[in-house]
Amino acid sequence: MHVIWGWMQVDEVASVDTVVRRDLTGAWAWAAGHPHLAHYPNRNNTLYVAARELSIPGSEALSLPGAGTFDQFNPRLQLTAEGQSPSRWSVPRWLLPDNRRPLSYHGRNDRWTTAGDEVHLKTVGRGQEFVLDATEYPEAGPWIIDLIGDLRA
Repeated sequence: MHVIWGWMQVDEVASVDTVVRRDLTGAWAWAAGHPHLAHYPNRNNTLYVAARELSIPGSEALSLPGAGTFDQFNPRLQLTAEGQSPSRWSVPRWLLPDNRRPLSYHGRNDRWTTAGDEVHLKTVGRGQEFVLDATEYPEAGPWIIDLIGDLRA
């Protein structure tokens, strides 16, 4: 079963080999023990650094952290559609691309199906995370704030 286990709003993106390794005694000293530095040089090796505080319209009064995890399972965090294989998700209707940049790796229309108010997604079998550029999905902000505000420990 696929479940949302946490969130992260990206504040900074840095190449491990050309930025981070070159400044391990300065601004990047905190990353010296990061697992990505244990790998051999690879131009695609990248660190994504979380924002200190979530910055989504409507989140200001809640003072939510820019990254965190959920301590326990809640059905609202479940992505896998009930009774389906883990790669078959039931997602909020607002996630349907409809001429917007889709969830990363999910640009093919045949991956998305609608049935009434439900949207089902057949996920790709790659990656440990998928990325959504929420600037194209204004519905994402209130959904995220509600989820984090209600369920974080």
